[in-house]
Amino acid sequence: MTHRPLPSAFLLFCLSLPAFAQVAAPATELSPAAAAIVAASRADNQVMAHLDYLTNSIGPRLTGSQANLLACEWVAEQLRSFGLQNVHLEPWEEVPVSFERGPWFGQMLWKDGETQQREVLEFNTPAWSAGTKGLRRGPAILLPATEQAFAEVKDRLRGAWLVLPSSPRESGRRGERPAPPAENAPEPPPFDALKACEQAGILGTVRGATDPYLRTGGARGSNWRRLDMDRLPTVVQVTLAMDHWKKLEARLAAGSATDLEFHVQNRFRKGPVKVCNVIGDIPGSDKKDEFVIVGGHIDSWDGATGAVDNGSGCATAMEAVRLILQSGQQPRRTIRIALWNAEEQGLLGSAAYVAMHKEEMPRVSAYLNHDAGTNYVAGVPATKAMLPDLQRVFAGVATIEQDMKFTVQEVQGLRGGGSDHTSFLAANVPAWQWPLAGDHNYGHIWHTQHDLYDEAVEQYQRHSATVIAIGALGIANLDNLLSREGMQAAGGGRGGFNPGITLDGTKVTEVQKDGAFAKAGFQVGDVIQKVGDREVTSRRELFGALFGLQGPAKVTVKRGDQTVVLELTLPARR
Repeated sequence: MTHRPLPSAFLLFCLSLPAFAQVAAPATELSPAAAAIVAASRADNQVMAHLDYLTNSIGPRLTGSQANLLACEWVAEQLRSFGLQNVHLEPWEEVPVSFERGPWFGQMLWKDGETQQREVLEFNTPAWSAGTKGLRRGPAILLPATEQAFAEVKDRLRGAWLVLPSSPRESGRRGERPAPPAENAPEPPPFDALKACEQAGILGTVRGATDPYLRTGGARGSNWRRLDMDRLPTVVQVTLAMDHWKKLEARLAAGSATDLEFHVQNRFRKGPVKVCNVIGDIPGSDKKDEFVIVGGHIDSWDGATGAVDNGSGCATAMEAVRLILQSGQQPRRTIRIALWNAEEQGLLGSAAYVAMHKEEMPRVSAYLNHDAGTNYVAGVPATKAMLPDLQRVFAGVATIEQDMKFTVQEVQGLRGGGSDHTSFLAANVPAWQWPLAGDHNYGHIWHTQHDLYDEAVEQYQRHSATVIAIGALGIANLDNLLSREGMQAAGGGRGGFNPGITLDGTKVTEVQKDGAFAKAGFQVGDVIQKVGDREVTSRRELFGALFGLQGPAKVTVKRGDQTVVLELTLPARR
């Protein structure tokens, strides 16, 4: 999606929230168990210490990286020190090659008369993209739009930085088509300008950010799960901050000779590296074979330190289970913390857990997911059947902090969205993303260079950890599992409708009969490559592109050795 100023995934999350009626939790006193948790939190809340180490000592936690594995091991060590049992890393995949990001530097250089001028550039590169292998300087040359234009600059491309046009419609791989063929002659393929320039020996590509933020995602054309040390990416992919991009674009438009110089220390290391979820339990008493699960995702993009997305959710989950133990409470059901991997690549870790623990799902009373920023937990969605239980669980929570409201929100059904609770809803487990409120602007940090520790709001983090602990313990102590009656919202998951497709990355693994994708002609095994002119390399990028559509879209898929273009029309969303 291209809605601004809010980022697309945040809008997707908002769209996935159900319409609800506000039903205030009874303004009663906290239960003795909840009061004990509040007392433990006020005496010694360590949520910011967890977040500090996770983001400032370990740093970004890209899926499949050594730092990611280190973070998982550190969390497991902390959980053991809290007193949790059955603490372990649960691997669900190995990646053959890990990607490690080092420092990066770049500048623009030109001459003003005889005086050398330079300006240091703000930029980023995607995950799983090539580094420069040292400082690399070369002329900035615009992408030639035609085969004739390419011929004119071909001899100057080796050792140059190729500048891609700023317009999304002009920044694709291809140039113009050749002249129409003679009658009955086969139509020639369009000229692939980017490929031709890469073969001519460019140092890399340079494009401009489309908004004031530098957002990090996966590299164009990369598959992080199938990297090969013998066939690694070789072309550097630079995205300049918008203001620096405009300066470069103006110089090139004026015909001014300009050099670019970059040093990007992106490195690939031979694996295999395990991709794991982190699991730990507070064992239950008389209902120990039933579960309440609290969690968030431990992976992050690596353009910053992943402090808010989603270090903040990991830290509150860790502190919630610690507070339960510190308060001296033993739950009736087992309370499990689970921190997922590869959420950013398509909810893969939580989906793997659900598949590996299929027989356990009917015994999970609830999954409580924190992954929407550092604002405070301000309520809980409840279906009509769940409402009495959840009102009892959260009674008095609205009185903990005078300026932090809390409501039990009656809804017509629970909905999925762009985070890991969706995996549990698909398995018919009551699951939700905590509704949040507060002053922090999530869009400022979402996958941007600003996702840093200082963005986390301490008072919100402390309060959220406390409320999550109360909720987990209260649900674990109910006489019954939370009701599943009327749980699934009509219309399914993301954005208020069921798309009718199951994916592994962008590869189609299941097409539901009579769904939108089935009607468009999608088949199992298709690999989705583009939505319109926009390339997609992950499930998140795919749905981000689809939810920005107005009307039908041309979707390009790889089907065996063929490239097929299908026309997809998605149903209207609420």
